[in-house]
Order: sequence, then structure tokens, then C-alpha cells
Amino acid sequence: MSSKTVLIAIIFLKSLLAVPGMARAEEDAAGQAFRAAYKLILEEKYAAGIQALQDFLDKYRSSGRDAEARFWICYATEKTSPSPEKSFECYQKFIQTNSDSKWANDAKMNMVRIAHQLAKEGKPQYEQQVRPFAEEADNEIGMTALAALLDLGDEKSLSLVLERVDRITNESVRAKMVRMLEDHAESPAVLRKLSDLARKDPSVKVRVSAVRAVAESESPEALALLREKVQSSDAVEVRKAALRALSDVQGHSTEVLAILKTTAETEANTELAVSAVRAIGDTDSRQTTEILKEIYTKAASENVRKAVTRALADSSGNAKEVIPVLLQIAAKDGKPEIRRSAISALADIEGPEAVAALKELVTSGGEIDSREAALRALGDRPAKESVAILTKILSSEKETRLRIATVRALGDTQDNAAVTALEQAAKSDPDIEVRRAAVRALGDIGTPAAREALMRLVGSK
Repeated sequence: MSSKTVLIAIIFLKSLLAVPGMARAEEDAAGQAFRAAYKLILEEKYAAGIQALQDFLDKYRSSGRDAEARFWICYATEKTSPSPEKSFECYQKFIQTNSDSKWANDAKMNMVRIAHQLAKEGKPQYEQQVRPFAEEADNEIGMTALAALLDLGDEKSLSLVLERVDRITNESVRAKMVRMLEDHAESPAVLRKLSDLARKDPSVKVRVSAVRAVAESESPEALALLREKVQSSDAVEVRKAALRALSDVQGHSTEVLAILKTTAETEANTELAVSAVRAIGDTDSRQTTEILKEIYTKAASENVRKAVTRALADSSGNAKEVIPVLLQIAAKDGKPEIRRSAISALADIEGPEAVAALKELVTSGGEIDSREAALRALGDRPAKESVAILTKILSSEKETRLRIATVRALGDTQDNAAVTALEQAAKSDPDIEVRRAAVRALGDIGTPAAREALMRLVGSK
């Protein structure tokens, strides 16, 4: 190999080694240049930003950010040019050359807005040019264009959007379109379209979306549609959506409660009857407690009666009204599961009245499973409410199973105030299982005081 050939080979190898570093340096420089230009746009220094972006495009043609730079040039042009036509043409050219760019969607939105502005100025030809965007409603860009038309709010734009909804074949896209229309339900035309979709659309998914959208208007028309849907033979999902929506309708509480009450009492489909009960619990009415009591009395379904206990706890009713109802259910219902549900509901209500009710259940001498559930519920209350009560129960309760439940509940409080009673039970309770449970409860508390009690117990052996 000649010396000249060796020299060329060395130079070539050196150039290969240098390329990655040079590429990184150029990439860093391009990034800095773009960020500096973009900062000018953010600071609304549009003329300087346009010049900086054009310089960036001239210098860094292979940066991969040319589409983004061109979009922001159009944006800055729109902000500075007195000619909307010039801005429209800039975005139009951008879309022609960058149709696959992630910025094409934003460019089309801006074109729609500018076209409507120009149409109002007597230049409808621009509006005609953006109409095809609405025809693309089965994709993201088309949906965004329709959203932009909706936001314009004029009658012509609204009419175009509503007409387009009927021609969308994809049910997911149609459901999404319904959710977009929801924000414009104050328009009588939109409300009529949504009501029509709720009644007639072949897709359950779309009908559910339309029911929810109509309900947002909280109008008399909405109440009428929701009543119709609840009482119809439509799919369960649609009727459930109408029931849930009813509880959110404001200003019609008497009518709403009447519909929900009738449904809870007479509906053959248990799932729907339970949904009606839950919706009653969600309403903000003073009548809620009395209505739920009446439903409980009339309901043949165990699931509906159980739902009543949860609805009572979740309702806005006065605790002094709700607690006696739950206490009676917990003490007297013929089904253990419903009694436990009522006790759980009592446990979720704050205040001394609920604690007193749980204590009454424990000490009433009633069914042992319910008393044990009430003890567990007391253990879940704040320690300042429950430790003294549980300690007193532990000292007087004769039933071994309930004493075990009591020491476990004391352990669940994880409070030092329970340590003395648990240590005493671990030392002297006549039943070995209670003593073992008391030791475990001290371990559950885990405080220094509990550890000292355990050490004393070990030392006393």
C-alpha cells in the first residue's frame, strides 16, 4: 500500500471518529437556536420570533424541527399581520407540506377559526375551503375541527355540526361527539339533537352518553327525558344512567324523588331498583330519610333493603333521624347480611349518636353476630370515642366470643388508653383464648406502653 493511500485511509478514519461529536454539537446548537426563537414567541415578540425561526430553518435544515418552526411562523404571522387572508394561506401551505405533522391538527383548527372570521366579513369562499375538515369526523383532526365549529356558536356552524353527527358511523366517535355537544346543551337545537340520540341511536353507548349530556342542561326537557328513559324498556345501562342523572337534577327535587321512589318500590329489575335507592341517597333533600324508610318497609328484595342501609348513611339526612332507622334495621331485620350492612352504615356516621347506637347493639343481648359486628365497628372509631366503652364492655361481658371481639377491637384502636384493660385481660380473664387475644392486641398497639405491658406479662410467668 502506498504512503498516499495510507494517509487517505488515516484521514478517513479520523473523520468517522469525529462525526458523532460533531453531530451532537450541531444538534445542541440547533436545540439552543430553536429554544431561543420559541422564547421570543412566548414573550409575544412576534416579529423577532419570525426572523429567528426563519434563520433557524436556513441554518439547521436537518434538525427534525422544521415543521414545528413553520407552524410557529404561521402563528406569529397571524398575531402580527393585519391580513387574515395571509395567515390563512400560511396555515394552508403548512398543511399541504406537513400533513403528517403533529401540528397539522392545530393548523386546521386555526384555519377554521380564521375562515369563519372572514365569512363574517363577506368572504364565504374561505369557509368553503375548511368544510372538508368536518367531513373527517372519524379521526382526531376532524373531531377537533368540529369542536372548533361548535365553539364559534353561530347558527350556520351549529347546523353543520349537528348534520355531521348523523353521518358518523363509528359508535365511539359518535359518543365522543355527544360529549362535545354536552357543553352546548343550552342551545335548543343541540338539546333536541341530544334528546333524539338518547331515544333513537342504535348504540347503547351513544344513548348513555346522550342521556348524561341532556341531564347536564337541568331543564324541564331534561327531566321529561330522564323520566321517560327510567320508565322505558330501554337497555339496563341506559335506564341506570337516567336514574343516576336524576339525582343531579336541581330545582325539581319533589318530582325527582317521586320518580326514584316509584322505581325503587315497583321495578322488577333488582339492579335498577338498587340504582334508584342509591340515587335517592345522593339527593339533597330533607325527605330522604322518610322515603328510604318507606322503601325499606315495602321492599321484598333483600338487595334493595341492603341498599337502603347504605343510602341512609350516604344521604344528607340529619344523623338524629337516620341513626334510629339504622339501629332498628340492625337489631330486627331477619337477614344477617342486612343487619351487618346497617351496622357498617352506623360505623360510617360521625358523632356520639352513632357510638351510642353501636354500644346499644352490643349490650342489648341481641343476636351474637350483630353484637360482634358492632364491637368491630367500635374498634374502628376514634379511640377517644370507643376505648372507655369497650373497656366497660370487657369488664361485664359474659360471652367468651364477645370478650375476644372486644379485646380485638381495643387492639384496633392502637391507643395507649387501651393498654391497661388489655393487660388485665391477658393476666386474669378466665378463658385462655381471651387472654391470648389480649396479648395479640397489645402487640397490635405496638406503643412503648404496650411493649412494657408485654414485658410485665413475660416477667409474671
